Amino acid sequence: MGASESPRAALHLKLARDEMERARALEARGDRTSAEWSLARAQADAELALVLAARARVKPREAQAPVAAAKQLGGGSATLARKER
Repeated sequence: MGASESPRAALHLKLARDEMERARALEARGDRTSAEWSLARAQADAELALVLAARARVKPREAQAPVAAAKQLGGGSATLARKER
């Protein structure tokens, strides 16, 4: 069982993935500030997907990938780096 077994977790996982794509597009256009905000939203949705998956007693591995990817994408971001400290 994965996040797709829990409709609410699956929804937030999809939102996280969509927001990550938006962040990549924004960064490619040079809009770093908006990209950082999109990454923050992606991370929040991915973390919520993890919680919902855990509450539904499913394995949350599917939701961990967007969290890690959001952190990696925002690695050079001063805003996200401050939040992690």
